[in-house]
Amino acid sequence: MPRSESARNRHAFATCPRRRTLWLVGDELRARAADEPFPRLSVVRSFNDAKAGVATLAGGVPVVFVFRCDDPNRSRVLDVLTGWSIGTGGSLDRIGPNTVSACPAGTGPVALARSGVVSVLDEVFADADVRLTRDEEERLLPLAAAGAVEAQRRLLDGYGELATVIALWLRPSTMSAAHAVALAQEELDRLVRWPPRRGTLLAALFRRLESLLA
Repeated sequence: MPRSESARNRHAFATCPRRRTLWLVGDELRARAADEPFPRLSVVRSFNDAKAGVATLAGGVPVVFVFRCDDPNRSRVLDVLTGWSIGTGGSLDRIGPNTVSACPAGTGPVALARSGVVSVLDEVFADADVRLTRDEEERLLPLAAAGAVEAQRRLLDGYGELATVIALWLRPSTMSAAHAVALAQEELDRLVRWPPRRGTLLAALFRRLESLLA
């Protein structure tokens, strides 16, 4: 039996507590946006690609992992996620054969907006380039400010991993990594819903995290 289908992984997906219902919603997401963070998207092409996503989970933010890697790397990531689930009480749900939703304990249902995560997943599996460009960011910022879910989703995908990395870099020694990541992701959610009127989202995010984590 391949390692990627190990009994330990199958046990975790079958028995992990508080399995979440996957919500495919449209306008309802906007009404709940102030209370529940968007899940972050982590595209895994190698084992190292998953590290920021796991750190984001430690900060209390749900993450959707999309596997675009070979079986050995996928198996290693699944083993790590299984250990995380068992150790923290978080839940894992298979959305598809190459997609796993991970929810920290105590978080609400994962909200997968049909115009948000689902459209990005379509692009990922079509091997489209989903990286955020400066021109695209300038186009998306006013749409995100107006409440467009798809625009907010793309900005979060562009900066979710970077927010985690900056938080781990800037955090003082007296602050836990999990708390720093949680602050960073909360601030990113806030900036995406109320984007800066001038400058880039990255510059605004860095300034805010520099202040919050000082």
